[in-house]
Amino acid sequence: GISADGTVIVGTCLITGNAGFRWTAVEGPVSLGQYGGGSDRTSNATAISGDASTIVGSGHPVLNGAMLWDRAGQATFLGNPLGDVSAAATCVSKDGSVVAGYSTQADSHERVFRWTAQSGMVALGVASSDFTDFVATATSGDGQVIVGWGDTPDGEVAYFHSRVATRRLPAPRPFAIRLPSDDTAQHVVRDSHDEFEESIRMRIVNDSEHCRRW
Repeated sequence: GISADGTVIVGTCLITGNAGFRWTAVEGPVSLGQYGGGSDRTSNATAISGDASTIVGSGHPVLNGAMLWDRAGQATFLGNPLGDVSAAATCVSKDGSVVAGYSTQADSHERVFRWTAQSGMVALGVASSDFTDFVATATSGDGQVIVGWGDTPDGEVAYFHSRVATRRLPAPRPFAIRLPSDDTAQHVVRDSHDEFEESIRMRIVNDSEHCRRW
């Protein structure tokens, strides 16, 4: 990962057990430490906020779960969503206030989570007959849009989800889902072949879905 101005880079040093690091031209690479138990200690740094205030990744994914580090390298354990056995953070908003990633459930399937200091870990998808795994790959600067992909019996597909629903999109269209505070979900689809764009706004009202297209 790299900060918005390009002055701070983060990644993982492939030493024994691996260790996340932070690099600047002045300091060079600085280890973020290793976490876990005994000889089974590790860490991975996967993304950094645009303002360089927050680095996210994981310690030992089972023993520590998802993690974040502040500018000083102080680690905070975010852990796992309730009932899950491991987690890793993969993306973070511009100011570091929203973290997203994926976790592994007891049945070995993966799902996406969203974390803030106020809400803690919130799982955004669960396995079903249509989806077996979800992975978050990026988030918008304000943390309200999370993008990624999911596994289905037919193979990997793009997906979008609100806080209460998950939907599959026809491949190979990319996708995005906006998650505002009022639990309204909006996804935007662009077909690279037809240069077609559509938006669907979906509000969950009394467990019913009402859609409007424009």
